[in-house]
Amino acid sequence: MDNEQYPPGDGEKFSDDLSEHLRIENEILRLRVRAELDGEYESDPQLSPELENEFLKNILAFEQRYARIKMLQVAELLGNPCLLPADKLDDKALSAAFRNLEALLSEKHIVVEFSRPRDDRFKYRFITEELFHHETDDMNIEGVTKYFNYEEFHPDHEEEIADHTIRFLGDWFQRSTVAARWYLDEYFVQPDGQVFSRDAMVDAFNKVFASYVSFEESGYAMDGVEYEMLTDEGPASEGLGFAEGMIRYTAVLENGERKFVEGPFKFDFTRTAGRWRIKYFYLSGFNG
Repeated sequence: MDNEQYPPGDGEKFSDDLSEHLRIENEILRLRVRAELDGEYESDPQLSPELENEFLKNILAFEQRYARIKMLQVAELLGNPCLLPADKLDDKALSAAFRNLEALLSEKHIVVEFSRPRDDRFKYRFITEELFHHETDDMNIEGVTKYFNYEEFHPDHEEEIADHTIRFLGDWFQRSTVAARWYLDEYFVQPDGQVFSRDAMVDAFNKVFASYVSFEESGYAMDGVEYEMLTDEGPASEGLGFAEGMIRYTAVLENGERKFVEGPFKFDFTRTAGRWRIKYFYLSGFNG
């Protein structure tokens, strides 16, 4: 490669040797990425100079394009369609109008998601009366879809707390710490009053898991989920909540011995920076 000549092109030529040219150009591109994007960039040693060169140029091209984009309302992206309000449509007419709306959204590569089951009238009303007025960028990239989630506009706190709890329990039954790393707060209190870091708790989970080969015949019953918001609703709202219920499973030791565990669980949550995290928990088989 050292004897290859740099092919003619529009860019500045730093050397007649292709490998030397790429080395210099990549270093300049790295400096531009750090300066223009105000961030760090580390080269991947497994990436060839040619691929890194293309990658860096694509990053800069994307950012330059993004800097020039306009912000438009979703209705403008859809061509400002003239749609009747939900209140003016009977059920049959609304179903037809909603199908047409879905087709229009699909044509523009826009997807609107709802975490809970919602009927067509609810979806139509949200999209036409609220989402249509939401501003977003007008960047249109082939193969890229815009996603909007109803719960980003109207957080479903009860559903989110329940979902986090179920995922945590599911991981516990599978002897996994993925949910623990994601949903535990950075620091939290245990029932005896001791304060632990997230990493310390994950280590404690792994020690329990190492004592058993599997958890079998597992199940849970959720008795209740409650929450209280401490600030006004919004993406960065703050609050407190909890989920509680009963858990049961059979822990199997390496020698085949089986230990049946049954008892209560409770997860206390705190919401900060728009996210619910577990700050305290009691789990039968772990705390007692």
